[in-house]
Order: sequence, then structure tokens, then C-alpha cells
Amino acid sequence: MFSVTVLSMGFFMIYLADNTTMNLSSVILSKTGFGEWGFYYVALYFLFLGIGSIFSMPIILFLGEKLTIVISASTVCLWVICYSLPAYKNDNPNSDQFFVQESFIKALIFLTTFLYGFLSGPLWVCQGLVLSKYATQSTKGFYNSFFFSFFMASQVFGNLIAALVLSASNVNRLFQILAGIALVGAILFLFLRRPTKIESQQEQQDEIQSTQDINEPQLNEGRSKRKCDCSKYLKETYEMIISKKLLYVIPMIIYSGISLAIGFGIFVQFLVQTMESSNTYSNKESDQLKYAMLGMMVYGIGQVSGGIIQGLIIDKKGYKVSVIVCAVLLKYIPQEILSNKKEISDNDIKEKEIEFKISI
Repeated sequence: MFSVTVLSMGFFMIYLADNTTMNLSSVILSKTGFGEWGFYYVALYFLFLGIGSIFSMPIILFLGEKLTIVISASTVCLWVICYSLPAYKNDNPNSDQFFVQESFIKALIFLTTFLYGFLSGPLWVCQGLVLSKYATQSTKGFYNSFFFSFFMASQVFGNLIAALVLSASNVNRLFQILAGIALVGAILFLFLRRPTKIESQQEQQDEIQSTQDINEPQLNEGRSKRKCDCSKYLKETYEMIISKKLLYVIPMIIYSGISLAIGFGIFVQFLVQTMESSNTYSNKESDQLKYAMLGMMVYGIGQVSGGIIQGLIIDKKGYKVSVIVCAVLLKYIPQEILSNKKEISDNDIKEKEIEFKISI
């Protein structure tokens, strides 16, 4: 249970930084003179994540599970701290230092986006492999729910921390704090212990489960075998991609990817623009971002509570009823929220309702 808690806390910290930075990235770059680059970087992150996922098993076989997790988590810190540079440039417009040059900032964010995106695939594969090593048949359900409770809570606490920091300081300081939290999360993974019990079924399914100790480096004599395993896994991945069975889940994969990307890309923008067009809120940029982060905190609470409620509905009524409930909520809640804005025309309501539904 100790290592499961360490794994959960580590992911909580790195995705607390990840979610908050992803939520703010497009707004910050837009407001600091980088135009639409925030949207491009979000798109590139998910592109690199997909590419990295294909090479997950060869990377894990080469580095080992523990080292893969630590290195992948460390790239979150680098990625987050890069977003403090546009904020610093905006606060110091007359600075001629090299690290505030627009071309340097764009190149650096691109590089860290590539590293973090590419290694996010192996990071999540390792999460599943390591968690399954610690779990038994009787504890795997509890361990998974325990882990994902921490993971989903990162959205809530990340945006709450952002709102509190923005109330007292600036965006530059916020990204520095988030990078520090991500670094602590990466360091936590160093305390993962060797599993004391591995299920035999897992040993049969994947050779990596029985031959690799997550706390020990690989021996040189196993190099040639790992090279063989790498080509085997790449071949199996390719066969899975082109298989007919995957056709059934492609629509869900596409929906998940688009909803995540657009949600991170436009939802905070939507909240900020709503406040800019209203006299109710302060015109101060930090105040608008603070309220947007509080809105995203509520969004995170909805994720946690919605997951629990939908799980209960599925257990008691089945998947069809769950889908119907979601469809009804997606139809009426955004429409009700947006229809209360008297100054928005009917066409704008239709437009923003579509955006809002995609975000949800």
C-alpha cells in the first residue's frame, strides 16, 4: 500500500501542475503576444503523446519501469517552467536578455512539449504495469479507484492553488510554484519499492512482469534479448492498429482526444472572454484568470463526483441509461447557462453551446 500511495501522490502532483498549465497555456500565450501558439502547442502535445505511446514498451524495456516514470515525470517540470518565460517577458517588455526573445521561447516550449508529450505515453503504460504488480486479485479494484481518486483530485486542487496564487501574486510566480510541485512529484517516484507479490497471470501475459525489477538496472547480458522484445512489441502494436477489432473503439478514441484538446484549448478562453464582456467582474487580468481557475476547480469537482455517480448508474442500471443521462445533461445544461446571458444573441448561444458541449 505504501508504493501505491507514493504512485498516486506522485501522479497527483505532476498532473496538478500539468492540468493547471494546460488550462492556462492558450490564454497566457494569447495575452502575452504569442497569438494562437497556445492552441498549437496543445495540439502538438497530444500528437507527440500518440507517437510516444507506440514506442512505450521498447522505452520501458530499455530504461526499466522506475527510471521511465522518474524521467517522464521530470519533463513535466521542464515543460511547466517554460511557460513562466512568456509571463516574464510580458512583465519586462524592455528586457533584451536572450531567454525572453520570442524565437527562443517558442523553440524551448516546442522542445519541452515534444519531450513531455513523447514520454507521457510510456509514463501511463508504466503506471498500469507498476500498479498491477502491487495489486492482487482482491485488491486491484480498490488500488485502481484509490489511484484515480488522487488523479482526478489534481484538477480540483491545481486550479484552487492557481486561484489563490493569482490573488496574491502573478502568473510568473504561479508557474514557478507549479514546476516545484511537479519536481517534488517526480522525486517521490524514487521511493517506489520492489513489489512483494506478482500475479502469475500477469507473468504469463507479459515477460516484462517477471524479468524486470523496477528498482534494479538491467544487466548487459539481457541487451540482445530486449532488442528482440522491442521489435516484437513494435510489430504487435502495428498489428493491433490495423486490426478490425480496433475499429470499434476508434470513434471513442477520437472523441476522447478531441474533447480533451478542445477542452484544454477553449474552456478557459471561454471563461475569460465571458468576464471581459461583462461589467460584473474586474478588468484586471489576474482577477479574470483567478475566477477562470475557480471555474475550472468546479469543473474538476464535477469530474470527480460525475465519475462516482456514473459508476453507480452503470452498476445499477447499465451503460445505456448512463449514456442517456449524459446526453440529456449535455443538451440542456449548457443551453440553460448560456441562455441566461441576455446580451448574447441566439446565434451566439448556438455557437457557444456547441463549443461548451465539446469542452464538457
